[in-house]
Amino acid sequence: MPNKRLTLVDLRVKFEKLSAGLDESNEDHPLRRRLRRSLSWLERADSGKLDDDVRYIFLWVAFNAAYADGRDARGGRNEWERYTKYFKKLTENDNNRICNVLKSELVDASLSLVENKYVFQRFWNFLDKGWFNEDDWKESQDGKLFEFDCRKVRKLLGLDDQLGPMQAAFQKVSIVSREDTIRLLDILFGRLYVLRNQIMHGSATSHTWTDPKRPEPRERSTSTEDGSLNRRQVEDGIRILDFLVPLFLDIMMDRPELDKKEYWGKLLYPVRFDIREDRHNTRP
Repeated sequence: MPNKRLTLVDLRVKFEKLSAGLDESNEDHPLRRRLRRSLSWLERADSGKLDDDVRYIFLWVAFNAAYADGRDARGGRNEWERYTKYFKKLTENDNNRICNVLKSELVDASLSLVENKYVFQRFWNFLDKGWFNEDDWKESQDGKLFEFDCRKVRKLLGLDDQLGPMQAAFQKVSIVSREDTIRLLDILFGRLYVLRNQIMHGSATSHTWTDPKRPEPRERSTSTEDGSLNRRQVEDGIRILDFLVPLFLDIMMDRPELDKKEYWGKLLYPVRFDIREDRHNTRP
């Protein structure tokens, strides 16, 4: 199937062939290093021995290794600008593969995540203003933007408002433009970034936590209304990253010649062979 999830075996085989063809006079080709770093974290995420929180973190690190650009780190770009820049490069060379995967394999998870206000940063900004009221939220600029995002994603995914995501996933839908694919990825990764912050900054409780007052294991909740458990958004996030990050790497490997002028960005924290302590450097 053209939209199947790429496996680590698929990627490692392609990487080895690519690596052998890169300029061997450069001991640490930036594209080779970038791909190797990302693949190493994908391998950790795919070990089968991790709980969901940790797996999500490793998948995010794999994504981070793929898109990070040292030039942006010094230039003051925010994360969303960095993502958009990366997505523009990917969609320039992907032959609609990202769009096809989003529409065929990730409809349900994407819509579930986007329609979850708990991973929408402006919802939390709204809560800072005082006690939550649903009507005030819907009438606020933040609430209207949330609804706009939801409608936009439904439209880009080819969903009719009268159809559930699982029903619509099997319907034939028109191909969206490159700009629409970028917009869809922007919205989606905006949610994923908030989820990343909730986990990485300790703003969520690990699902392995056992309440001392109720030592028996509690059942996992799939409800986004359960504030103590964010299982559903973590599971949606894992499914999305588990499909997209391998695809992103595959697209990057399709055009290795693009990296001659640091097309994929300046490598962060490169391996510098001239300063390694295990090498004798005779240069002045």
